[in-house]
Amino acid sequence: MRGTATQISSRGRLPHPAAPFKSANAFAKPAIRPMRGKRVGAVVNAFEILRHLDGEDTALRATEIARDLRINPSTCFNVLQTLVTEGAVGFDPAKKLYRLVDEWRQAISCIGTKAEVLTLKPEAECLARKHQSFITLWRRAASDRLVLVFSTDTPLPFEVRMPPGSRVPLFVGSAGRVMAVASGVSERELRASFERLRWDRPPPFEIYARELAAVRQKGWALDRENFARGFVTISAPVRDAAGQVRYACSATMPSFRWNETLSPAIAADLLELGHSLSRTATRSATPRCVTTRPEAYP
Repeated sequence: MRGTATQISSRGRLPHPAAPFKSANAFAKPAIRPMRGKRVGAVVNAFEILRHLDGEDTALRATEIARDLRINPSTCFNVLQTLVTEGAVGFDPAKKLYRLVDEWRQAISCIGTKAEVLTLKPEAECLARKHQSFITLWRRAASDRLVLVFSTDTPLPFEVRMPPGSRVPLFVGSAGRVMAVASGVSERELRASFERLRWDRPPPFEIYARELAAVRQKGWALDRENFARGFVTISAPVRDAAGQVRYACSATMPSFRWNETLSPAIAADLLELGHSLSRTATRSATPRCVTTRPEAYP
């Protein structure tokens, strides 16, 4: 008999049970075809606004959105009002503030995510069973956030779940360490960002910086109960077709089930899972559990 489902919040806490994840296949995009005809400016503006609101923690005024996206203020206002009417954006008439509604935040987490990435979920479920962990795929958002694309079920006596669309700061946890290395920010910028992060057990910056050096060498990152007390997470970069680290794939398990000898094999499988995206856009849907030697960052 399985225990209760537990959700890890974006701040690393362990709140009350959460609803299960809905299949990411529902959000999969059709194959991209060459553009035919004329791009519709209003549609382009609508998607830019939705993505922008998804990357913000606070509600925004129409003038702020127009300035940030360099959209004509009148056009921006009209698009926002249409999105409010259609139920995608919430509006506070007293404060004149707009925010993305929760249901659309979950959908936007996969809008802009390539369909090939979403097809990684069967392989991720295979790895979850193999390593007795749960696998998550994170996408770097437009600002300083990671957005959860999907998570697998937990093959454990209890369940830990995070809803799609959940967001965490860009440099927090093991996935954040991967992104910190890939971003190439200066130590000064990194320290400034680090001081704003919230952890259950925050590491000193000096240790965090040394861990990033290890990530550069090994090609994967480890978080030992810093982000969420009682959990260990291993993350590997996932490169898009252009070779950029846009995603991070993570395996999370209770700390009592983890030891140092497990990390290299788990990391190798996560790296291979990420490599599946770059190797081919159309591959067999049959899940594969494979192991290769991890690659270091270039």
